[in-house]
Amino acid sequence: MPTLKAFGVPEGQKKHYEEAVYCVTLINNIITKNISPQLAPHKLTHGKFNVLMAIKHLGRKEGIKQVEISKNLILTPSNITKLVDKLEKEKLVIRSAPPGDRRINLVTITNEGSKTADLAAASTVNGFKRMTNKLGQEKLVKLSGLLMEWFNVLQK
Repeated sequence: MPTLKAFGVPEGQKKHYEEAVYCVTLINNIITKNISPQLAPHKLTHGKFNVLMAIKHLGRKEGIKQVEISKNLILTPSNITKLVDKLEKEKLVIRSAPPGDRRINLVTITNEGSKTADLAAASTVNGFKRMTNKLGQEKLVKLSGLLMEWFNVLQK
């Protein structure tokens, strides 16, 4: 099993900042690999799923500016455009310009998109549980708390 050393991060040298960031990044890759098969029956990739969930939960019924999706998911505007194009073609979202400002693309989830997002999210729950149960409940609670704290600090 590869360690962080295999990725150019020497372990045990008190570079906890590198270990933390690399671990989170590598864990994200593992999560994506494990969750993708559960998204496939819903015809969603990991990227389309994330965009759809952002539109559903951040945009709610009012919709969300395409640039805001980009900022929240840390993806380039061109990548967001491609993903929204695909979701729009599949009739999962609607893109429109608000009255008076055609420069802005407002993206709203459709009923079909909302149902798809809910079904796909439900499909991922068991995968999440399977991956996190390997830590045990006590460690999972600590990890979750630390990650939430880090996330909240970075959001400010």
